Amino acid sequence: MLLKPLYKITILKNLWISGYTFDTEREWDILEEFIRKNTAVIYLDLSRNSLFESKNELGLEGGKALDDALCNNIENNEFGSEGGIALVEGLSTNTNLTSLNLSENNFGSEVVEVPARALCKNIALTLLNLSYNRFGEEGEKALV
Repeated sequence: MLLKPLYKITILKNLWISGYTFDTEREWDILEEFIRKNTAVIYLDLSRNSLFESKNELGLEGGKALDDALCNNIENNEFGSEGGIALVEGLSTNTNLTSLNLSENNFGSEVVEVPARALCKNIALTLLNLSYNRFGEEGEKALV
């Protein structure tokens, strides 16, 4: 169980867990608890982990858990529209977020308004990557 040592770490500033296969629900619980408890994390990379499939649902609670990180890379997790809305609403309370990569998450046009509304409160955000999603013409218009 690769993630078990995370329980003991409280001052980690950068964490990359990209392309990891969560074998058990217990591993997912360990990561979730680590994210909630470790407020020292500045950069968090959870890309390419299929975080919205079955037991690995990040969603609203996970978005809130990511509240203190300054940079989040959550690309290519196939959230779809439902998961994307929940995630971005959870992240909306993070007013210190400087960089957010949500590319390749299969977001539909209905997700576009949520990041705009939720993240426009954040004046620290300098990089927002929404590339390779399925916004369509309607969604693209809403982005500008």
